Amino acid sequence: MNGGQGAPEQRRRLAPPEAFGDDEATEEDFWYLVPNADPARRREKSKTVARRLCCSCAGWRNPPGAEEFHAAVHAATRNSRQVSILYVWATEATWYEVLHAWAERAYTLRALARALHEAEITACRITDLLNTWVKHPERVEVRE
Repeated sequence: MNGGQGAPEQRRRLAPPEAFGDDEATEEDFWYLVPNADPARRREKSKTVARRLCCSCAGWRNPPGAEEFHAAVHAATRNSRQVSILYVWATEATWYEVLHAWAERAYTLRALARALHEAEITACRITDLLNTWVKHPERVEVRE
């Protein structure tokens, strides 16, 4: 049982990184999606990422920030803390946080998908959302 809520939700697998676009948000995307935002709060200083991690990791001895998240997404190899940070994002970020963080250039969809795959986090809260943004469906392997 899932906390008295019935059977655990079945989730689809995250499409492979190659199926996603590697485009950064444009300036127009940024201002449209995150109006009145501070343009200095982008990339490794994403306000959206910082806020989510602050809330979700409040009980951690040393809570991560947006810079640590950015490093986890773009790392060649990840340590267990970086995997945990990605797991928090993948399981607790809301759809608008995922979109706002993209608009703030915290990641490209391909970079995020690659990081999640490499961390073996492929069936999570944001999987279905990310899969709606597949740009290259021909690169998604169909399994029966």
